[in-house]
Amino acid sequence: MAEADRGEWHGIPGLFDAQGNHVGFEHIARASEVTAEGARYWMDSKLSGAGPLRNRFELGAQFDFGVVDSDENRVYTGPDFYGTGQPYGLFVEANYYSPGWQADLRTWNQVLADGETQVYSSVLHDGWAVCAVFNGVYKRTTDRETNPATQQLVDDWRELEVERGPRPQVLPTKQAGAWTGTLFLNGADQTTEGRCGCASSTSPRRCVRPGTRSPGVATSSGPTRSTATATAPARCSRALRSSATPRPTVEPSSRSSTSSAPTRPVSRRSAVASS
Repeated sequence: MAEADRGEWHGIPGLFDAQGNHVGFEHIARASEVTAEGARYWMDSKLSGAGPLRNRFELGAQFDFGVVDSDENRVYTGPDFYGTGQPYGLFVEANYYSPGWQADLRTWNQVLADGETQVYSSVLHDGWAVCAVFNGVYKRTTDRETNPATQQLVDDWRELEVERGPRPQVLPTKQAGAWTGTLFLNGADQTTEGRCGCASSTSPRRCVRPGTRSPGVATSSGPTRSTATATAPARCSRALRSSATPRPTVEPSSRSSTSSAPTRPVSRRSAVASS
């Protein structure tokens, strides 16, 4: 079992529908243990909210599944999850199937440098189509059952996540700025290549969302411009698209050259009635 996964993890990931609307929370406590048969994970899940996604994902039981774990690959052996995962340092990409949820999952999670925080995002699919997303941040404990201070920490963390979870990710519309940080770089063979400094800047242009119009504004290119640079050789930029779409030009036919009004077709029924 990976050392980074030891202990009990607590979180309350937000539940989003396929259009990105927040529709509820998943109250989670999960842990792993080593048994005679190998590593086993359990996950206690309770959903809040309303609507079809809660009816679908409320399992009514504790998740339980075996894991063949190593620093190279993970195999989820069921009964509640079947699939594989590939660690890249402290980041894990997993693809698996849940019989209880009847969905394919593509999940990303990463344990941060403090060893106590895990960022989690899971995209659920019906075939190729996205049907839901779980997204949240977990905290790890080792003595929640016996330590009142740890119990309070978990309660406070979940309360904070309830406040932050539904908040949409909107770039600043009136203030320029940048996100900067350090990325861990791993090759496709999962070997660690080093670190990469990265900066993503925004520069607001106007408070008009893409695809909308305002008086005196012919087109809208969005409120911000984002660029990303890194210490790695490759650089990328995202072009902003204009909402203005050119209309096709229709050449008039020779029959309608003397009149700008289109000719109304005569139906079979009206032709018979007039004969």
